[in-house]
Amino acid sequence: MAEKQFIQVQVPESTHQIEILEGQALNPQPPRRVEIIGKINAPAAWWKVRKDKVNINKCHVLVTSDDITLHIEEDDFYRHSYISGKLRVDDECARWGINNEQTMYEPKMLARLIKANEFLFAKREEWAAMVGALMRFESNVQVNLKDIKETNGDIDRALKVTVNNSVPQAFQLNTRIYDAKRYTYMVEVGAEFVGHQVKFYLDSADLAFMMAKQGEELINSNIKVFTEDEIPIIYT
Repeated sequence: MAEKQFIQVQVPESTHQIEILEGQALNPQPPRRVEIIGKINAPAAWWKVRKDKVNINKCHVLVTSDDITLHIEEDDFYRHSYISGKLRVDDECARWGINNEQTMYEPKMLARLIKANEFLFAKREEWAAMVGALMRFESNVQVNLKDIKETNGDIDRALKVTVNNSVPQAFQLNTRIYDAKRYTYMVEVGAEFVGHQVKFYLDSADLAFMMAKQGEELINSNIKVFTEDEIPIIYT
C-alpha cells in the first residue's frame, strides 16, 4: 500500500481546480532564442509590438546598406536574440536580371521572357516590337548574310548588322522594386558576340538609381522607431 503524503497548499478563492503531478520534475532548459529573418520592416514591426517586454538598455541595432538587425539581451548568452530585415527586390523586377553581368540571354530565351511579361511593359508597342524582332532574329541573320556579299558570308558581321538594324536598343518597364508601388524605368538592350552566337543582356541606369534611392529611404524609415526610443544604432 502506497504511503500517504500530506501536501499543504494555499488556493486563491477564484480557483476551481487543482492539478497535482507526481514523479520527477523535468530538467530545466535554457530559454529559447528568438531568431527571425524577414523583410526590411521586420525589426521595426517586432519592436512596436514587443518593446515593452524587453530591457531596452540591453538592445542595439546594426545597420548596413541593405539590412537592419535588432539585437536584444545583448549580454546574455542564453537570451541573446535578433530580428533581422533585409531589402528584397520584388520578383517583378528581379526576374529580368537587369544590371547583372552573369545574366545573358539567347534571342529566343529573351523573346520568351518578354512575351510572358507583357503586363510589366510601360508601352505595349515596345513589347510587341521586342518580341517580333527577337522571334525573327535568326531568319533576319540569314537575310543579312546573303546581302553582305563583300564579306564573303561573314556570319559575325551578319549578326552585328541584324542586332543594330532590327533589335530595339531600349524599352520601358513598369514594375515593383521593393514595395507595392510600381515604377517606370528605361532598360537598355546590349549584345555580346561569342563565336557565331549573339547573347543579350539588360542594363538600366534608371533602375540602379531608383534602387539606391529607395533602399536608403526604406532603411531610414525603418530605423526611426529605434532612434525615437534612443536605442544605439551602429552602421557597419
